[in-house]
Amino acid sequence: MNPLTQIKNTQKATRREIEAGISDSASWHARFKHSAYIFAGGLDYDLTEGDLLAVFAQYGEVVDMNLIRNKDTGKSMGFAFVAYEDQRSTVVAVDNLNGAKVAGRTIRVEHVDNYKKRKAELEGEDPNAVDDGEEENGARGEESVGAAAAAGERRLGGPPARGRSPPPAARSAAPSSEPWAGSGSIFALLEEARQLESAKQ
Repeated sequence: MNPLTQIKNTQKATRREIEAGISDSASWHARFKHSAYIFAGGLDYDLTEGDLLAVFAQYGEVVDMNLIRNKDTGKSMGFAFVAYEDQRSTVVAVDNLNGAKVAGRTIRVEHVDNYKKRKAELEGEDPNAVDDGEEENGARGEESVGAAAAAGERRLGGPPARGRSPPPAARSAAPSSEPWAGSGSIFALLEEARQLESAKQ
């Protein structure tokens, strides 16, 4: 289905719920209450993790951001996964950012039912090879509604996925006593992005 059609359908469903006064537990968003991840597609290729943080942090505290980049060139593929500390923030972000214009482009923001499977699909890997028993943030169940594209990005922090090389040494440093200084934190990711940007210049 065309991404703009998906955006309009999601907006219609949300509008109908508001008009009907449907409670949170009966909302279509309740199907994703186990997952704090959202998918953002249609992003401008020049946006960085810091830019995305500025946009998505308006709706809650971002605890993980994975801007998918091309393995060979390191350039953004135009989509990302974002995790919030509070799952309810995903509902607010989907309702407010789906169909919004960011950097001149209409973006699509949707819930992710199973982050590992969804990420594997987008990276061209076998989504059935993902072990559901080890899901992050309690995510489980079926695939999310969304885009399919070939992408290449390894999970920041944590162990490498099957069949991939381990992350660079900078990411596997000993954990800090401060949670925001750990190798998988958004701040470490932003610092790495700054270093990459300065290395390009």
